[in-house]
Amino acid sequence: MIIDKKWGVAVGGIVVVLAVFCALSFFNAGNVARDYEKSFASWNTDKKAKLLTMTSTLPEKMYVFEFNQVAENSGLEIQRKSCDTVNSTLQGVSTVGETMPRLGMVFLGTLNNEYAAAQKRASERAKAVTEYVEKAKTAFGKIVADCKWNYGYNTGAVPSHEAYKKVEETYMQPGESLNGKTCVGDKPCLPVLPEKRAIYVQAYRKYVALSSTNDAKWYGGEDCKNTSFGKDGCKKVADVDKAYDVATSAYCFATCRKQRDRCQV
Repeated sequence: MIIDKKWGVAVGGIVVVLAVFCALSFFNAGNVARDYEKSFASWNTDKKAKLLTMTSTLPEKMYVFEFNQVAENSGLEIQRKSCDTVNSTLQGVSTVGETMPRLGMVFLGTLNNEYAAAQKRASERAKAVTEYVEKAKTAFGKIVADCKWNYGYNTGAVPSHEAYKKVEETYMQPGESLNGKTCVGDKPCLPVLPEKRAIYVQAYRKYVALSSTNDAKWYGGEDCKNTSFGKDGCKKVADVDKAYDVATSAYCFATCRKQRDRCQV
């Protein structure tokens, strides 16, 4: 078969162009690999160090359990800031992971030993960083959920804490004597005057009612199930709180009956 001379020249030109392109790609693969290694070294020094630092420390007072700290707005403000800090860390982990350099694709690059080695390292690095980031996101996501839940619970508990202050106002102070009875020791005592005891019972019942409402909201809601408590943990705590409320109501009734002739609640 006779091939037209023009077609022969065209085919030959294409072959030459392809050969040149392949040669350039082959030799350029080494440059791409070296550029990648430089970028990764820079990321490893800066971003990786930042990633490890932000995931190895936690702010103070993420969880507040002490009565006085919850009752004080300063304690809740510190907790709110701590929750925000952890949430920022969660967002930052994803961002830093996304900035890790990737090795660019090069035609016939795997034929270049330098590029092939860099490609293997890049794959291993990407896998390691991705796994670390995903685990960190899972862990910090749980911490954020816990922190936000505890902050919400504490914020909702403020009214009950304010009510409890009214309970404390009825106490006899250490060394105080009334009706022939003295408060001994270094801690306040229950009131002995009938009118004071009536106020005490009423204030205590209000405290229990407010506390019970807050417990039911935060331990019975979906947010609690997403925390470290889990569904079962939330139910157990809710059941304990209900039992406490029943026992407290009985206690208040018994306290009131001690002065029944003068106790009106």
